[in-house]
Amino acid sequence: MKNKPFLGKIGEYQEVLTPQSEEQERNWLIALGLQEIDGKNIPSDILMILKELNINGKMTNEEVLCQLKKYYQKIKGVQQIQKECDMVSARIVELIGDESFSFTPIIIKNIHHFLFQDIYSFNGSYRTKNIVSNENILNGDHVVFTPCYEIEATLAYEFDMESNFSYAGLTVDQKIKHFATFISNVWQIHPFMEGNTRTIAVFTQKYLRYLGFDVNNDIFKEHALYFRNALVRSQYSNVRKGIYQTDDGLIKFFENLMLGKKNVLDNDDLIPNSIYEEVYNKAYKKK
Repeated sequence: MKNKPFLGKIGEYQEVLTPQSEEQERNWLIALGLQEIDGKNIPSDILMILKELNINGKMTNEEVLCQLKKYYQKIKGVQQIQKECDMVSARIVELIGDESFSFTPIIIKNIHHFLFQDIYSFNGSYRTKNIVSNENILNGDHVVFTPCYEIEATLAYEFDMESNFSYAGLTVDQKIKHFATFISNVWQIHPFMEGNTRTIAVFTQKYLRYLGFDVNNDIFKEHALYFRNALVRSQYSNVRKGIYQTDDGLIKFFENLMLGKKNVLDNDDLIPNSIYEEVYNKAYKKK
């Protein structure tokens, strides 16, 4: 039996098309949802107008960014949080609508540069100071991040380990467990002074698509803060208080994202029991 003829040109390139209106609307919802991670979801009225024009195909992503730049150059007394929400949201829409991808450590730096080039002078530059971030779900305690002098080497190590890892032969649960651990480890490096979780969220979406997963990115729209808090719990332990690292919350998030499961994603579930007791005692302890 003869092989069927190949009906196409070998190596034929096709232009990457702009997402259709339904997908573009979803991308905007995801982009704005991700601003919840750092409490920056305060879009301006002008962004909401430009967003609708973009969704309806009357304005390209590039034109939206151009109009936003002109707007913020003209107005006085700019609210920095609002500007950050507008510019970064528009750039997230552009990035997650673009299927191009390269799995190298430099992609983390490039995503950060692209997202925050209008906002931070240090966009795309690794931090040169050690940082901590007090977390609400830990009652003000913090995760220990990678020392600044180890950032580049640690990122290279994590990407090298991942590139040499094979998902072949793994069950779906094993794939999700491994992926969650990789993303958690990259997040813990926290290579930048600001914007780390939003950068990792965008990388996560692009990498999953690169791996061939058909993901429900609406989860990022609805549960961006849960994603961050789950990352916190995956990297936090306090043996004295009986608290240990757990990736249970992160796995629930990725099960919903990658498998379409309906796990309840409640931020309160991520608060360690001893933290609950600590807060309760402070509030109601007898004088």
